[in-house]
Order: sequence, then structure tokens, then C-alpha cells
Amino acid sequence: MRRREIPDAVTPAAATGCAVEGCDNEPQRSQPRSRVKEALPDLDLAAGRRVKLCRDHYREYRRASRETRRLDRMGG
Repeated sequence: MRRREIPDAVTPAAATGCAVEGCDNEPQRSQPRSRVKEALPDLDLAAGRRVKLCRDHYREYRRASRETRRLDRMGG
């Protein structure tokens, strides 16, 4: 199966860096937009269902959503 080449002009800006507006760091993790927005409502995120976060913003998200993730693991 051949892979289709996508020109650079067509790729979204979020694919090149962190999805947080004003942050140009390299993305490390991808998370659902709804969960990131729930944990960090004050962040300005780029469009899309999933957002790519750099190391610093991913750590911030992890700390803010710690309790929610713990409850999800427990089934409640």
C-alpha cells in the first residue's frame, strides 16, 4: 500500500508544535481535547479532537487531572 505525500502547506500548525497557543515546544504526548479542557480550562488550545502537548504542558495537565484519573481507575 502506498503512502500519500502531504504537502507542508496543508498540515495544521498544531502538528509542528505544542497545541497550546504561544508554545513552540516539541510535542511529546497526545491527549483528548475534552479531558485537557476539563483539567485546564484556562489554556487556549488549537482546534482538533486530540491535542499534542509538550513536556511542560503535559506535566501541568497530569497534575491538574490527578484526582479525576484516580477516580477513573477505581471505576467511579
